[in-house]
Amino acid sequence: MFDTISDYYDTVNTYFTFNLDKSWRSLLIEKTLTPGNPSITLLDVATGTCEVLKTAYETFPDRILNSTGIDPSAGMLSFCPSKLKLALPPSTPPPLLLTSSITTQTFPHLFTHTTISFGIRNIPSRSSALCNIRSHSSSPLSCPSSHTCPHPSRLGILEVSYTPHYLSDITLSNLSLSTPLKILTSYFVHYLVPSIGYLINGFDKYDEYRHLVDSLEAFPADFEREVEGLKCEDGGWKLEEVEERNFGTIKVYTFTAV
Repeated sequence: MFDTISDYYDTVNTYFTFNLDKSWRSLLIEKTLTPGNPSITLLDVATGTCEVLKTAYETFPDRILNSTGIDPSAGMLSFCPSKLKLALPPSTPPPLLLTSSITTQTFPHLFTHTTISFGIRNIPSRSSALCNIRSHSSSPLSCPSSHTCPHPSRLGILEVSYTPHYLSDITLSNLSLSTPLKILTSYFVHYLVPSIGYLINGFDKYDEYRHLVDSLEAFPADFEREVEGLKCEDGGWKLEEVEERNFGTIKVYTFTAV
C-alpha cells in the first residue's frame, strides 16, 4: 500500500501536521537516545523514508556506531540514500536498509535503542513485533558483564493519541482546555485526512488514506499497558515515560528492556 503513496508521503505528512512532525521526531530521538548506552546501535522500525534515522544522525553524530532501518515498502526506502547522504558524518557506514517485516526479521547483533515513528499501529501483529524487537535488544541479562552492557536497551514509540467519536465521550466532569483541540483532531482525522491525501496523491489513493484513518481509530488508548503486559520469551518492556504534545494528541512512549 505505501509504495503507491511514497512519492508524496513526506509532503502529505508536512501538510497534515502543519510541519510539526519534525519537532515530534526530534522529541522521539531526544527521549529515546539521550539516556542509556552512550554508544548507539540503532534499529528504526517502519523507517519509511528514513526521516527518523536522518534526525538521529543530525542529533547524535558521534554516538551512533551503526543503524538499521526496516520497512516493508521498497518504494519508501528508495528515498533514503539521498536523504541520508548529507546527514551521515564522514566515514560513518550508511544504515542497513531492509525491505522486510519486523515480526519475522532476524538480525546478526543486538540493538541498544529502537525507534518506531507512526508505524506501530500498522503492524499486523504488534505483540509478535515487539517481542522480536525485545529478542534483539541488549539488556544486563544478555551481556557478559555490566562493563560491556551498562544500560538496558531502550524503545521509543511516537504515535497519535486519537479518540474517534470524541463528542460522544464529553461530559462536564472531563471538560478541559484540551477538549476543543481533541474535537478538532477527531473531525480532521476522520473526515479530512483521506480527502486531503487523495487530492495530493491522486483521486485513486483515497482507500490508502482511509486505511490510515482506520488504523488510528483502532489503536488502543491504553497502548502502554498492552506493551508492559507482553510476556516475551526473552523478557519484556517496562514503561519509563509518556511525553505528550499538542494537548495530548501526540505521544512519545519510552520503554526499557527488562
